[in-house]
Amino acid sequence: PERRAALQAEARKTRVQWIEDARRISPDDAESEAREAIAGTCSDLARALPCALTLHDFLRVLGGDVPDAEVLSDILLPFALSEDGADSAKGDGPLPTHRPNRSSYDTLLDKLKHRLASEVVNNLEQFVFRFIELSRQQPPLQPPPSPHDSSTPTVAAAALRPQQHVAKIHAFLQRTAKTMREHMLWRGESEPQWADTVESLERLVMYKLYDVTFRLAADDARDAATALRLQSLSFVGFEHLDMAPLVSGAGASHADLDWSAPRAHLLRLDGLRSPGDKLACVLACFDAVADVLRRALGADDEDGSSGSGGGGSGSGGGGGREPGADELLPALIYLVKSTNPPRLASNLEYLQTFAAPERLVAGRASYALTQLASALHFLENADAGALSMDPEEFERRLGESR
Repeated sequence: PERRAALQAEARKTRVQWIEDARRISPDDAESEAREAIAGTCSDLARALPCALTLHDFLRVLGGDVPDAEVLSDILLPFALSEDGADSAKGDGPLPTHRPNRSSYDTLLDKLKHRLASEVVNNLEQFVFRFIELSRQQPPLQPPPSPHDSSTPTVAAAALRPQQHVAKIHAFLQRTAKTMREHMLWRGESEPQWADTVESLERLVMYKLYDVTFRLAADDARDAATALRLQSLSFVGFEHLDMAPLVSGAGASHADLDWSAPRAHLLRLDGLRSPGDKLACVLACFDAVADVLRRALGADDEDGSSGSGGGGSGSGGGGGREPGADELLPALIYLVKSTNPPRLASNLEYLQTFAAPERLVAGRASYALTQLASALHFLENADAGALSMDPEEFERRLGESR
């Protein structure tokens, strides 16, 4: 019995660690630092407290209607889910629940750490392990040397087409979600809470599979060519994009606008590891570009140098009309050109391949992704005619920028 208990404890410790490894899901996750600080404090207290669960229950009762009672509960909750101590050995800690001060992703991880979720976690681990092993056993798909090459990949390479892996991942997520919805840890969640849980489940699985799935979608040759191409187009400005000036005054330039927010989002994209997070980043970038334009259009309207425009003030506080598609796309082209973010082509391909299908057919995020992909496509294929330039001048400027 002692040996069996020790093996069970070690197995659960491994499961919990597998879940905890997914806490830091992006390199700039601001919540991670707070989690680590709380975890360190909890570890110190756990070593000093002989009965964490008893203290947890006592403090919750003592808290009563005190506003910080829920915060106290959140800080002490990890004790109930710890691998150490007599209380966790019983496996009867309080069930984690959705709380206003805790993200849905953290709530999912807390529930997966619970003893009752062991079978769900085992299935997750097994799927991730098998998926990674299968990808290692097959050769990568070699892309055609150019978009105009109609040659067919070899049979061995064709077996690794990303679409086949996408189907496996989505089918597994659907089966797992169906099982979880009937599980006592999740059956009591409201519909909005459950929707967040399903999204968090995809986030967790894709985080674990990221190194493999991104490699399936990545095109290193295209990324390298795109980086050089954007560098050679450094001379391109709004005047080459058939867009009216947004700034006025002697020596004024579109570079004078504050592009820091959209540029930060665009540079952050490559560091994220799940389709949902990347898609949210693309939308945030798109919204930030719209805000830059909104502010510029509002300033022009105040100066009387722009048209009367339509309705609506900007989210960032700048008045004036909302920017239209004929302004947003050139602005995105300018942003991509001036930022030259790492592996943008591969990141867009990854999103278009592995993001949940329902997110790619409708909604603002889908529209933002389409616009960003269009901006990149334009820059990859732009010639003198597309930039309203004399062919000789275009070639000269292109050569000077290389």
